[in-house]
Amino acid sequence: MVDPHSPLVLELRAIDDDLLAALELRRIPATLVLTPEEARAAGDAGLRGHELALDLQTGVPPEQLEDWPTESWKKLGRHQLKAFRQATGTKPRTVRVEALTATGERALSQLGVTTVLVDSPGQPHLATRLDGTYTNTLVLPLGSYQCVQLEGWSLDRVAEASEAGVKLGLPAVRVVVDEQPTEVLVDWLDDAWLREGGQVARADAVPPALPDPAARTVLPGRRVDRAELLLAAEVIAGGGPLPRTLPGDLTLTETFLGLCLLLAEEREEVVLNTLEPPGNQAKSTTPQPVSAQDVRAAAVRLSPALTAAIPGIVDVGEQTLTAAEFLAVMARLAVEPEALRIDVPTTESPEPYAEGLGWGHSR
Repeated sequence: MVDPHSPLVLELRAIDDDLLAALELRRIPATLVLTPEEARAAGDAGLRGHELALDLQTGVPPEQLEDWPTESWKKLGRHQLKAFRQATGTKPRTVRVEALTATGERALSQLGVTTVLVDSPGQPHLATRLDGTYTNTLVLPLGSYQCVQLEGWSLDRVAEASEAGVKLGLPAVRVVVDEQPTEVLVDWLDDAWLREGGQVARADAVPPALPDPAARTVLPGRRVDRAELLLAAEVIAGGGPLPRTLPGDLTLTETFLGLCLLLAEEREEVVLNTLEPPGNQAKSTTPQPVSAQDVRAAAVRLSPALTAAIPGIVDVGEQTLTAAEFLAVMARLAVEPEALRIDVPTTESPEPYAEGLGWGHSR
């Protein structure tokens, strides 16, 4: 291939003996995502180079997972990991789950899981400990270039996503094989992927994309308590143009950072680090209302990355919000934590055409 490509992870959600045999002839590993009951029929697939991954069943709707404490995640994980080990003779290092919270990420990391495949939107990242340091557990959610569902004739999309993955710094591209004819997939691998030097990896073999340590070297700033942030949030949640300063003399940049940290993990106080405002005014796409779960997930994903400057846009679920819009929905969720869906207001920065947009800095 002329351009570098991210490796593929072939996820099989069911046992397909013909496909597994074809992959073995080419020395291509698959990641079989199975429940403990399904894994009993996997035979010696794990001994033939394939990965056996646990399909973790929570048994509750994704929105209810927000309230799950660490011990609930650990109890569920221990039970299903043990059942899987009894069925296969090996402990899985990869787990697939429909939705996941930061608490769930930490719990699975503590149980020895190294890779988590999450079937909800987000960006690849490492699970973090309570003190903000990184674990070695890689979380791979869904996304435009992070997961391709093979349905019908969508194979060209795989190479496209893999090429974009390198530019976006993605450690791998998940390829979910769903009712794809074996001969079609194998022909594509032979003719378009392997011939051009493309790589296929097991999910547990994808190296953690450790963030640049320098990016985490931030200077601690002022301490802001929860009550002070909520006062600022109330002003923003009221609608209208964003003010230059907020209660407690908080700047918009400080408030954005503080609310993001607060929504990412419940706490009584946040410590703000040095942070620059958005570089320019992004164009609004007039988004539809967003779910509280998606807003919290975006805050979890974004908070470790707020070390240099606030991004101009933020992905929230399947939508893209401007920084000002995301600040407004974070404020509304902070003020109304029981809300399930949040309207995205029309939001203007104090100086939309000036550098920094009038947001101020976090020092």
